[in-house]
Amino acid sequence: SKYFSRAYGNYLSSLNAQNALDFIAAADYAIESLKEDSSNIFLLKHSFKMLLYSGQFEKAAEISSKLEFFNENNEFLNLWPAIIFELKQNDFSTANELVEGLNLEEYEQFFSLILKSWHFAILGQKAKSISLIEKLKNNINNYENISFVQIEIQKLYILYYFEKYDELEILINQILRENANLQPKYIVSIAQILFHTGRKNIAIEVLRKFLPENYSFDLTILYIKENNIISPKHALSIALEDTSSIIAKKRGWLRAFPILRMSSYLYEFNINSKLLIISILQSMERYEEALTVLNGIDDYSFYFPLILVEKSYLYEDLGKNDEVVDILVELKSNPNYKKLAMLKLSNFYIRNQLYSEALSICDKLLLDENQDSEVFYYRALALVNMKRWDIAIESLDILIEKIPNNPTVMNFVGYTYVDQNIKLQKGLSLIKKAIELDPNNGFFIDSLGWAYYRMGEY
Repeated sequence: SKYFSRAYGNYLSSLNAQNALDFIAAADYAIESLKEDSSNIFLLKHSFKMLLYSGQFEKAAEISSKLEFFNENNEFLNLWPAIIFELKQNDFSTANELVEGLNLEEYEQFFSLILKSWHFAILGQKAKSISLIEKLKNNINNYENISFVQIEIQKLYILYYFEKYDELEILINQILRENANLQPKYIVSIAQILFHTGRKNIAIEVLRKFLPENYSFDLTILYIKENNIISPKHALSIALEDTSSIIAKKRGWLRAFPILRMSSYLYEFNINSKLLIISILQSMERYEEALTVLNGIDDYSFYFPLILVEKSYLYEDLGKNDEVVDILVELKSNPNYKKLAMLKLSNFYIRNQLYSEALSICDKLLLDENQDSEVFYYRALALVNMKRWDIAIESLDILIEKIPNNPTVMNFVGYTYVDQNIKLQKGLSLIKKAIELDPNNGFFIDSLGWAYYRMGEY
């Protein structure tokens, strides 16, 4: 303390927490540093950034008002919290004013035009609202990372807001025709709109065709029955989530993290944003923090069983294997997800070297003729690791037949053939094919070296 002030000490502690990716602690220390030196622009900027990353947008908005005096380049970043705060209060007019006259990057232009479009929609000016969406769509070639569907989905929400059902039907058909792999959040929105515009059977058909297995069909139907409104805040939350993906493509998910936090803050029922936040926290090894976010989501939303599976992964990361088994056993008790739970449980046993338990589950799963190809992979892995060569080799032959063009499977089967000094030419051929598909994979190249060694081609 003789040489350093408390402000500097707290700043150093904040940096240390930031380096550990503990943004909540980093923000707390940063705020403490400001108490000692509240007008220090350097500390203000650091505190603002840490508050953004920790999701404390109201405090960040307070600091951004001070930073405006030092904002020579009209940086949009400093105004994000203020804009989101105004939207949270349903003040779309003020939020729109804050965007005016700023130097905007690509992702900021996307969100600012969507925001302006909703501003005019709320004022009842449909033509102006739609014209801004069309402007963004017509100029899409000027943007590197913005997709048509991100724009069209907002147009869909606005048409629904104005109850323009004929135009809606045309746009929905266009979106479904042109996008083979729509994200589930868009599928649910489309089904919701169809359901509440008198096209219930079509809505159900869309869900049956496009909704992934790890989303509950029955709970999705229940959700769309009970929710007939897509509010402007809901739509803008999805626009923010899409904005985060635009940033992520260019700068990585860590840079997109604060925008995802804003998406979740603006509309707390945007579960997709929360799941992406959890995924990023998990990649940062912030497992307890990720679990806290996940525990805030209702297990039995239409994202069930995805949420239970994510919980099992987090408990495994935390070394709480008993909880992992409990969750997957709970999921298994639901007849609709019994196969999924058993598959995840066998994978868990494989990762934890409990090969006998994994094999037992795989053998039960194979009693069902319509089985996922992963079962054959886990079964072969279990048999090879148990050195059950009497049936392991046969399981490898079946595996390569069931999953013929997967480089990981090719390498595993090829390496095992070679390692056991059987089917050497076939093993070498499989390894070479794996390398053709993934030429920079060190594991595959290592297998190739081992194959040549086994064959005496030193």
